[in-house]
Amino acid sequence: MNYPMRGQTIKGFTLIEFLVASILAMIVIVAAGSTYFMTRKLSDEAQKRLTIQQNLRNATTQIMRDARMAGSFGCYNTSSTIKDKNAPITNTGLKLVAPEGNDTEGGVLKLEAVDNAMGVRWGKVGKQDALIFIYGLGETPVTQTQGLTAAANNDLQQLTLGVSNDNEKATDPLRQALANRGNIVVSSCRTAIALNMGNAINNDDTLNFNTHLQAQPFTLADAGELAVSQLYAAAYVHNPATKQLMRVDIGSNGRWQSPQLVAEGINSMSVSYAYADNCPIDSLSTDKGVVAETFTFTKTLATTAKKNALPAMVQVYLNYDVDTEATVDPATNQAKKLTADYIINATVRGGNVCGNRTPVPS
Repeated sequence: MNYPMRGQTIKGFTLIEFLVASILAMIVIVAAGSTYFMTRKLSDEAQKRLTIQQNLRNATTQIMRDARMAGSFGCYNTSSTIKDKNAPITNTGLKLVAPEGNDTEGGVLKLEAVDNAMGVRWGKVGKQDALIFIYGLGETPVTQTQGLTAAANNDLQQLTLGVSNDNEKATDPLRQALANRGNIVVSSCRTAIALNMGNAINNDDTLNFNTHLQAQPFTLADAGELAVSQLYAAAYVHNPATKQLMRVDIGSNGRWQSPQLVAEGINSMSVSYAYADNCPIDSLSTDKGVVAETFTFTKTLATTAKKNALPAMVQVYLNYDVDTEATVDPATNQAKKLTADYIINATVRGGNVCGNRTPVPS
């Protein structure tokens, strides 16, 4: 039996309850939105910092690779000292690499005020210096020669090339340089000479020298050491206007190519050089311990015959922006970016003259 309900009425939300619920909902939405945007901003900042670090690591990799090879042409390097041969430095091609620079021989070069030098469109870099590493690329052994005799100052006329490390001729640096009439280096373990092939008639395996390599110190004793490689160079220049570190290299045609961006947010770049000195007679332990060589750091490249202008280490100092956006300094109430220094220690394989010696028998 059903009895009607009396004394009760059906009620909904009051206006006050609805307003309270709406306010709470808005608070939750605003909090969630603020959290999202804050997280997104932190993620973007972290990504930007990660990009900066990746650019610096990329710059480190490239500079260390170029520095390690600097001054090396086959088994020859510009700081070689071979007993009874004295490893003369003949011509490692700096005039072909940087005609505006000096004629100091070596694998590391500082070219001052490159503004519009080297035939490269740097942009508005101003009077900035270029750090240049010079070395041979695509080393290929020589299997036959014409014109070599036991006497010095031979008239070398022809070279026959062997198989290069890169079996694909389309990607072989030396073959590409020959095809585009670029610059090459002929070297033995004691000397090297750079040449522009010009209109010489060559193929993939034979080099014919129109003017011959006259008055060069190649003899029959060098025949088993001869190698040919592309004269290669890479230059690093800082553009203060755009805060960019740029790299440009020499192509197979012997000309400087277009600059490539290495890192952004770079405020300044400075370079110093370390030279190995006081080489110990041997590395045996004495009553005073192991005698080690010492290193002298300088802001300028050495040009003395003793050091041959090839340092053992190149230090590149980069000052970069840690944050991409400026923050207000409470002390000065001025907006500025947080910066930091990044140091690249790049060793030069042929520059440590203490480590490149032949052991002296006891």
